[in-house]
Amino acid sequence: MIAEYQGQTAIKIKRLGNRAKVGVLFIDEAYCIIESEHSDRHGRESLTELTKALEYYCNDLVVIIAGYTNLMERFF
Repeated sequence: MIAEYQGQTAIKIKRLGNRAKVGVLFIDEAYCIIESEHSDRHGRESLTELTKALEYYCNDLVVIIAGYTNLMERFF
C-alpha cells in the first residue's frame, strides 16, 4: 500500500478503495503502514486516503484491519 515516493501512496489507496467499493478491503498486519522507514510521510498519507475512502463510500465499503494484538494497540 505504501509507494516509493510522496504522492504515489494516495493514488494506490484510491485505486484500492475503488476496487473494494461495494465489498471488503482486508488489511492484514496493518501496523506495518506506520512502521516503515517512510512511515511519517507515506504511512500518514495512506491512512488519510483510507479514511477519505471510508467517508466517501461509507455505505459501500468495509475495511477490516488485522494484526498481532500488541502491535495493533500501538497502531491505534
